[in-house]
Amino acid sequence: MFSVSLESQKQVLHFKLKTLDLIEIYFNRQLKSPIILTLLYPLIKLARTWSTGNADAKQLSQKIYAIFRNKISKVKDYPRTGFDLSSVKSILEQIHTEAQKVQDKELLITCSFTSILLTKIILNANVDSNKKLKTNRGEVVSGDDVSFFILFIF
Repeated sequence: MFSVSLESQKQVLHFKLKTLDLIEIYFNRQLKSPIILTLLYPLIKLARTWSTGNADAKQLSQKIYAIFRNKISKVKDYPRTGFDLSSVKSILEQIHTEAQKVQDKELLITCSFTSILLTKIILNANVDSNKKLKTNRGEVVSGDDVSFFILFIF
């Protein structure tokens, strides 16, 4: 009876790894799709949950870290249309909230990669929509300005 339970646990782990493989394939082929944005936060949440578990759970979290390290950190083409800007900002806030709870270095790096990607998407959407942005201090800058990003943040 114990071996049946162990076998079923191995099957569940295998299924979860295959699911993550499918997500990785989707990231490879459809990185410009806005659906990617809806997957980012749930994957980070899963990685945080699994990072504190047993060896199998840690294997799953390592798989998520690898997806983010290999795909998200090196992304050049990202969704530019087909998404709601307020939902992207909401996802970014959720990622930052999650990053505040993190104790795992790998997960913090993953949150950082994701935050950078979402910031690029937000900045690109704002620049494309009006070619000039107003900073928090009320200054107007263009996307070509060298200090654009710094002024936008502060």
